[in-house]
Amino acid sequence: MKSSLMARAVARFVPVLAAGLACPVHAEPRMPTPRELVEVTDISGLAASPDGRRVAFRTERASIDRNSYSLVWHIVDVEGGAARPIGGGGEPVYADPGVVEPGEAFWSPDGEAIFHRALVDGAIGLWRTAGDGSGRVPVVLAEA
Repeated sequence: MKSSLMARAVARFVPVLAAGLACPVHAEPRMPTPRELVEVTDISGLAASPDGRRVAFRTERASIDRNSYSLVWHIVDVEGGAARPIGGGGEPVYADPGVVEPGEAFWSPDGEAIFHRALVDGAIGLWRTAGDGSGRVPVVLAEA
């Protein structure tokens, strides 16, 4: 039951996300700049809410200026609407040099928040981020 609920939520979510992240159409095709290629936004951690009406996901965007990545958690209604940021995902955790470990989120049973891992101020932990974007609080922290 839960996997079919997730499949339906993701099937509804992908077109909404694609429309929201679509690049503007240019009159003439052009080659992307090296900066544009490096600073592409990736998505990870798709997680459907318990009622299947919302999907949480994390964006990961490289920054040449910071020599790091910006990680942000978002929520989108699968019936339509724009994805809205709900909070930062901390600093990147690297699997290999230059490869950021993907995000993973789990919804609270009431669907009011997500739980996710984040590296913040040198400590890695489990964080609770409110679905309305009102903030995040640590649940469990340990030195990275």
